[in-house]
Amino acid sequence: MNEEKQAELYTSPGGKFVRSDSLRRMLAHWHSFRLSQKQAHLIKYDGEVYAGDEVEKLMLLSAR
Repeated sequence: MNEEKQAELYTSPGGKFVRSDSLRRMLAHWHSFRLSQKQAHLIKYDGEVYAGDEVEKLMLLSAR
């Protein structure tokens, strides 16, 4: 069975865990954020932390 890796959403700074979901769903959730919310959160995926413009790069990588 092909199990998709989970992405995790955290507050930034402080790193308080908010939720976990598939990368596709997490990026859709991120896309719905207002700018101030994007600045106050980060995504952890596959051992890497993505914040701000880095999440946009993650969106491009996930589209491949």
